[in-house]
Amino acid sequence: MSLTQIARRIGLSLSAVSDIKHGRTKAPNGSAALVLARLHCERLGAASQEITRCARTPRR
Repeated sequence: MSLTQIARRIGLSLSAVSDIKHGRTKAPNGSAALVLARLHCERLGAASQEITRCARTPRR
């Protein structure tokens, strides 16, 4: 998924997504963080009913 596609999905500008990717923004706002987590879960192949749980589970 391109940065442009991610930006559109989470409702942020391309530059904001780039800042997140490169560590210039340590913590995206709550809604953007949740959508990013969901996108990550989707990329991992989580079933739709598991996405919310996956997005809420901290990484170890």
